[in-house]
Amino acid sequence: MTTVGLFVRQDQLNAPHWWVARVAPTDNLEAFDDLLRAYQYSWRQTKDDNTRERWWDERAIELDPQYGDAYVMLGWTYYFDAYFQWTGDPRTNIKHSIELGQKALLLDDSSCGALALLSNDYQYQRRFDQAVAEGERAVSINPNCSMGYAFLAVALNAAGKPDEALRTVEKAMRLDPAGHAFYADVVGAAHILMGRYQEALPSLQQAVAGSPNALYSHLKLAIVYTELGRDREAHAEAAEVMKISPSYVLPSLEREPYSAVPFLAGSDLGLQRRYDRDLRRAGLK
Repeated sequence: MTTVGLFVRQDQLNAPHWWVARVAPTDNLEAFDDLLRAYQYSWRQTKDDNTRERWWDERAIELDPQYGDAYVMLGWTYYFDAYFQWTGDPRTNIKHSIELGQKALLLDDSSCGALALLSNDYQYQRRFDQAVAEGERAVSINPNCSMGYAFLAVALNAAGKPDEALRTVEKAMRLDPAGHAFYADVVGAAHILMGRYQEALPSLQQAVAGSPNALYSHLKLAIVYTELGRDREAHAEAAEVMKISPSYVLPSLEREPYSAVPFLAGSDLGLQRRYDRDLRRAGLK
């Protein structure tokens, strides 16, 4: 099999380096070209772009059913559909994302991208120990994979371990400084969990400046502004959430299998109730 490099200008997407410049092994140049096209939509985080990306991911898989990275990319489109509440049932979308990540692992059991995807999916399902385990496996197998450290840090925040998350995301930053917007979101989340709302603010502002459609960062900012008593700004962030996902509703903490704000101490129901109150005060329902 020929290894072909996949290169996309990072400044076009404002994405972490691991998202846009990876090695994609395939000997099918048409499939490679399709995945290249998919990458052009992958970090814009809009409903239409997510749909466009999925179409190209599926084309790449049709052309090369052994194309592991294409399964990973396709899995992320289902994850975003679930998180942003764009289309379909969130539980079904996450289940499909997990299946695609597992398929990618069958093709390459060392795939950092597949392990990062599964880690993210599991924390969304409140399977926190498993989420952390997949993240740890990713960095154990691929110690230079910034993506693995980034999503291990996400899982650690979800598991209520912000100190460890901060140390872990710092490793991702050293490996890939280009991912500053995403890493800033993870740092902001850790400060929220430690009650450092003023310290969380500049990190989350950096996150949305670099990735304006990052719904998860706007949710965190709404929490921070509410905690700081800045209700006008909190309402503005809630409005941004509804602009990104007009049908977005806060999940019921009593009924849903995932937390009100995935990535934020989903293992601590008391904190989740507090964040839920903050978001409702900001105007979300």
